Amino acid sequence: MAWPYAFVSLSAEQVQERRELLDQYGFYAYISPIVLLSSIYAFRKIQNVLPNANHSQKPAQKSSPLQLQLRRLSWWLEDPLTSEFGERKVHVLGLAYLSWLIFLSVHKTGNDYLHLTKRVGHIAVSQLPLQYALAIKTPRNPVEFATGLSWETLNPYHRLFGRIVHLLVAAHAILYMNFFVAANILSKRLQDTDVRLGLAAFWTFNILAISAIPPLRKNGYHKFFYRPHVATAFILLPLLAFHVPYTRKYIYQALAAYMFNGIVRTAYTTDPPILSHVMPIEGTNLFKLCSPGPAWGVPPLMGKGTPGWVPGQHVYIKKSLSPKEPRNPFTIVSLPPWEGQDGGFESTYVDLVIRDLGGPMTGWLAKKPKEERRTDRNVKVLIEGPYGQAGYFVPDLLKSARNGEKGTALFVAGGVGATYTLPIYLSLLAAMNVSGEPNKKKNEKEKTETPPSKSPSPLRAKFIWLTKSLPETKWAIDMLHRSHLPNLPDSAIDINIYVTRPSSTLTSSNEKKPEKPIDTPLHSPPPSSSSPLSAIRGLKTYTQSSRPILKDLIAPVFTPTEKATSGNGNVDEPVTVLACGPSGLTKQLRSEVGRYVMKEGREVRWRAEEFGHGGG
Repeated sequence: MAWPYAFVSLSAEQVQERRELLDQYGFYAYISPIVLLSSIYAFRKIQNVLPNANHSQKPAQKSSPLQLQLRRLSWWLEDPLTSEFGERKVHVLGLAYLSWLIFLSVHKTGNDYLHLTKRVGHIAVSQLPLQYALAIKTPRNPVEFATGLSWETLNPYHRLFGRIVHLLVAAHAILYMNFFVAANILSKRLQDTDVRLGLAAFWTFNILAISAIPPLRKNGYHKFFYRPHVATAFILLPLLAFHVPYTRKYIYQALAAYMFNGIVRTAYTTDPPILSHVMPIEGTNLFKLCSPGPAWGVPPLMGKGTPGWVPGQHVYIKKSLSPKEPRNPFTIVSLPPWEGQDGGFESTYVDLVIRDLGGPMTGWLAKKPKEERRTDRNVKVLIEGPYGQAGYFVPDLLKSARNGEKGTALFVAGGVGATYTLPIYLSLLAAMNVSGEPNKKKNEKEKTETPPSKSPSPLRAKFIWLTKSLPETKWAIDMLHRSHLPNLPDSAIDINIYVTRPSSTLTSSNEKKPEKPIDTPLHSPPPSSSSPLSAIRGLKTYTQSSRPILKDLIAPVFTPTEKATSGNGNVDEPVTVLACGPSGLTKQLRSEVGRYVMKEGREVRWRAEEFGHGGG
């Protein structure tokens, strides 16, 4: 098919009509994400007010074929497709949105080449308010408010939509340069201010895109990504504003989002710096950073503040507010004040377990005990946060446990990934402990001398931790010792730690016969032993020559219980999987869990956090 566009001469009336169409379709593109987000928000609100049956009292029912297929489709859409943009559904939505923007770029442009060229650029700039809003890292983010998704979940959309805007800007620049060359006016137009500003804006977009390339972002997060990204994102706006005046209304909104992000992140940061403790964990390259917590919490900005955090959330540690200084995210391992299930120690400190990677932040912190010659009050840090998707789903998980709802929660951690899973696991046990409190009124009425009966929570929780050495678990063992769960039977506490040790024997990944999951128990003392490990109920620790077979470890979790299958056929209870660790571990775990979703249609709620994009 021949290229349908040509250089046409327009009358003054036609030029004015083109200007109106440019503004009209630019507005359509601008309002599109607003309509989409408003629809999502309305759907969420309607969903919340609809009457929901109490799942703990509703009899188990066999899943319908439609439900099984919907679960498979949902799992397929949530499968990671690329490391850069994440889940398959992000790519599907991005492709659909790009198609819509392309339609808006060409509709009613006729055969006018310059109309197409201007329309593409106008629509690209109209998307900047959304792109800058997606970058706002705070619960006050309007996109986060509308969708109920955290910044961490929205970030893949931010990266993908950034590529879409860059593609449209590149098309706008190339089309214009082609016109200048064809009309033999390139040298003349390059002397004009508007063209120079447009080219400067185009190359600023290129710098933004280059700095966000995964290798640069991961290997030099602060030097090659964060600082250049923040600086060029600001420089871009005045270049576009003075390039042409017609899109300034969008640029002003993008600037407002940029400034709002900076103001809110500053407001979410402690001031003055907190005098904290850096304590090395012997025999490892880990250390614990403890900061006094009573005065710390989200400030009451635009609403009631949140003096605490949700298990699984993280904070940013900074040396100062200077943008030149690095800021790194670390998961909070101490339990929040409202948990109060460990004797109260955790409620007074924000504790972080950090691995020394020798980077600008972890290396600086790790040196403090030697530099200051003390392991307490040896560093001042700024804390920003808390953040994380855990703030949205963990409260619902704990509520379901308190309400006695059925289901299974599987926790899998690799290395320091336990800093994410263990606080959630302990909080879940505490919630199950509450649901299993004795019914005192019933026993008083019956006036029996038997002790109050306990109603164990029907929710099951299994914790699996793969680590390279036993000393790396010391901080977690200390937390487990402080946990008080009197209403939970021993069978409800299921903690499995697998210590992998280097081995010269290589095992083929294609070997059909699985290796024995457990080689040698690390600790199996008699009941009277005073060992710190033996004093923890439900804890089993094993040593292996290599990583255990995940397929064998998770199989019992997905095996239907006799109670679940009796009388109703194959009735499956929901399984919540929470994983954190190296990307290889979470990828393998998702593959194994996916077998049960695709083959049996199991209901799985997948929550995974991988190690960060860079820094150290």
